[in-house]
Amino acid sequence: MKRILTAMLLGLGLAALAQPLPQITLKPVLPKLAIERPVWMSEAPDGSRRLFVVYQSGRIMVVRKGSDGGDAREFFNIEDRDPQAGGQNECGLLSLAFHPGFATNQLFYV
Repeated sequence: MKRILTAMLLGLGLAALAQPLPQITLKPVLPKLAIERPVWMSEAPDGSRRLFVVYQSGRIMVVRKGSDGGDAREFFNIEDRDPQAGGQNECGLLSLAFHPGFATNQLFYV
């Protein structure tokens, strides 16, 4: 019991020394890009400054890094295969990974 009380008192002392948290402000990153359950975003490892936005429904859109999303174009689409069959949350297209040689071979995995 004495150890628990000591640990609690030490914890309270450390809390008093903690720095205040910085203020965080959220802002839209790609305001012109349609939001349809995006689940992942990754930058192409080829220096092209392209962002690949993965949608759970089975689409991957590509936008230029730093744009407002108005330049989005479809890169990949398997929506007709119904990747969300059987569920809403942990089903569907959830991510992509680029092949280590993507810059030259353009291979990726979903």
